[in-house]
Amino acid sequence: MQDDLSVRDATADDLPATASIIATHAGGTVDEWHTRFAEVLADPARLFIVAEADGAVVGFGQARFVASRDSSGGSTAPGGWYLSGVTVASGYRRRGVGRRLTEARLERLEGQVVYYAAAPENAGTIALHERLGFIPSGSVTLAGQHEALLLFRREPAMADVRARGAAGVNRMISP
Repeated sequence: MQDDLSVRDATADDLPATASIIATHAGGTVDEWHTRFAEVLADPARLFIVAEADGAVVGFGQARFVASRDSSGGSTAPGGWYLSGVTVASGYRRRGVGRRLTEARLERLEGQVVYYAAAPENAGTIALHERLGFIPSGSVTLAGQHEALLLFRREPAMADVRARGAAGVNRMISP
């Protein structure tokens, strides 16, 4: 599947397709999702990418920059980039689309510490992210959620660390 799959930044032209995919998968109306995704697309603290196959959008993925917060805001999440929101059209699941969307987001966020939060029972997505270099990093409660999620962290590639020199390494490991 990955040979005929392309991944790129989402544009306003992709909003009808992405809204239709998520409405079918998660409910809600296409119009509601279209409005939400237009806001995502306009937000500089968000990454929104799509996967295309056979001339059509077949999935999308997102990432969001979260500023450091304390628990008084309902979140215990450390600041940084968080992967979120991979959704693949039903006819294209289990064909590598989700993995490619995740790899593409990581490529775009190269040089950054990236986080991923998952429910403990979500073994499939946890295994995928571990294969892509994420390591367990405790648990986190996100704003608006009542249950703690497992938190995973992925450090920048060692090539990036070497390119930044010792000062970059010290910034990366400082709390």
